[in-house]
Amino acid sequence: MSDLTKIGVIGAGNVGAAIVNALVLRNIGKEIIFFNRDLNKAIGEAMDIDDTIPLVSEMQIKATNSYKDLSSCKIIAITVGARQKKNETRLELLGRNAKIIEDVVKNLDIYAPKAILIMVSNPVDILTRVAQEISTRENNKIFGSGTVLDTSRLRFQLGKELNVNRKNVHVHVVGEHGDSEFAVWSNAIIGSIKLEKFPLNKNTDLKKLKTKLWIS
Repeated sequence: MSDLTKIGVIGAGNVGAAIVNALVLRNIGKEIIFFNRDLNKAIGEAMDIDDTIPLVSEMQIKATNSYKDLSSCKIIAITVGARQKKNETRLELLGRNAKIIEDVVKNLDIYAPKAILIMVSNPVDILTRVAQEISTRENNKIFGSGTVLDTSRLRFQLGKELNVNRKNVHVHVVGEHGDSEFAVWSNAIIGSIKLEKFPLNKNTDLKKLKTKLWIS
């Protein structure tokens, strides 16, 4: 059991629900405060996740639309934001989502000023900076998820293509989480072997494989 007692998740969309579910499955925290402006949405998602708790470990999920309930959370993940439209880049989301994040952070400064904030909303890097400039808390208490998900996706797909355990695949995606990010192929290793020297299937071309994985 983690020593984290209460964790907050703001936003009951797919990402927020996935985070709450992961916290339950990994037995992190004793109480999760699941915040959403539409209370019924948070209640519905919480009820679905509640069904798994008896199979894992005892934990409480509290659905709420009141910032006051987040007051004693040590960590709060922020997942709220406008949906990305077709052909819209993450950077084009900035204007709409910055206003949403500004409102959220100002409320958290009032009710949970000591909590560590983890920004997941897109464009995540810029919104993390926006949150740091708006918030009265120290900058080192506001993090962004960055390219963690992109890195995980690339490692999974590369491991699948090479038919190796994904835990032995080490490659990183760096930069801004969006159109300008890139994979650091020069430092990619499989186990302890450089990707460039890793024995590939005779029908596999490394250059084409890199292009295929990164475009996808």
